[in-house]
Amino acid sequence: MHSIRHMPTDWQRDFFCQHLEDKYKFCTRLAWLSLSFCVVTALVLLLTRFNPDSRSAPYTFSIMGGGFLVSVGALLGARFPPPESWIRRHRYYRFFVVFFSMAYLILANAFFVVQWLKVGLNANYIVGTIAYALFFHDPTPPNYGLMFLNWMFYVYVVSTGNSEPLKVTAAIASGTLATIAALYVGHLFFVDKVKHYFYRRTIEKQSTELAQANRELYQMMITDGLTQVANRRYFDEYVLQQWQTHLEERKCLGILLCDVDHFKAFNDTYGHQAGDACLYDVAQAIKSALRQESDLMARYGGEEFVVVLASQVTLSEAQRIADRICHQVRALAIPHRRSPGECVTISVGIACATPSTEFPVTKLISLADQALYECKSRGRDRAIGYLHSVNS
Repeated sequence: MHSIRHMPTDWQRDFFCQHLEDKYKFCTRLAWLSLSFCVVTALVLLLTRFNPDSRSAPYTFSIMGGGFLVSVGALLGARFPPPESWIRRHRYYRFFVVFFSMAYLILANAFFVVQWLKVGLNANYIVGTIAYALFFHDPTPPNYGLMFLNWMFYVYVVSTGNSEPLKVTAAIASGTLATIAALYVGHLFFVDKVKHYFYRRTIEKQSTELAQANRELYQMMITDGLTQVANRRYFDEYVLQQWQTHLEERKCLGILLCDVDHFKAFNDTYGHQAGDACLYDVAQAIKSALRQESDLMARYGGEEFVVVLASQVTLSEAQRIADRICHQVRALAIPHRRSPGECVTISVGIACATPSTEFPVTKLISLADQALYECKSRGRDRAIGYLHSVNS
């Protein structure tokens, strides 16, 4: 279930790009290590008066020179930033890793040849093959082919570089077993990496889905199902939050309490379904009259709506907003034959105050309710406002 082919396409793409990037970073570290090794080896040979005329001298200098050139080339290539496009970046990483891994195999085989010709040991091949399988090998046909060519070269060197049949047979057997074991261990490491990646992406996906579900649930909790605006619960939270903020900043906070005029008569005349549609249209009209993102419009209860003017407002500014709300509702031209204007209208009570410890938010809402009551007593379809000051 955790193989590459069972993953979504975008996961596969991301995994291979990340996998190659990890190899790319490892190659740069290995290049620094290889460069340091070449420099230290050269210093040791100079200090120990290495004989340049010895039989192993050409191999030694060739290996050191090759390692030095590969390391410098890899470090210079790593200085160029990867392309922005993931396709080009993927190709860049792949080219870099393939180049360095092939160079590594060549150098490892060169070390093996020197060791085999000098003392008849194949330890370098075994160690090099296992290290390659652990750090560079992927279970893909090209990599299997490269490992097979590497093993064929090993068999050829062992067969032609020693005349003792028993020793040759033992070397071929041990090298073959080491190659098979290296491929198996490399495959296990790759599968384990795939599993970890799959588990991580699955957890991330589930966490994202859970967070999205929580956001949707919270949105449902704070939204009125009929009018699709904020509900009373969210209004209570928001107005307390804004009250505390305005108390600290000593800014004026405004409340608009809106009530649809003669709504019970509208329901009795046109039915509750028409009443629900009317409330939805009125809610959207009130919402469209607001200009600031921080202002909140919510359903207060029944046919009542409330607006929190969270931006710094004066009573005159709040009055203009309330007049605009009344105009927007009248512009809907919803028929209401039992209303004096024969269309749906709204009354708005306005209350503005600078928060203080002596004047809590509940008093501000009560002040808006008093203004709304005065609107009704004066004939409805209007907006009336009160301003609370410290001296009032």
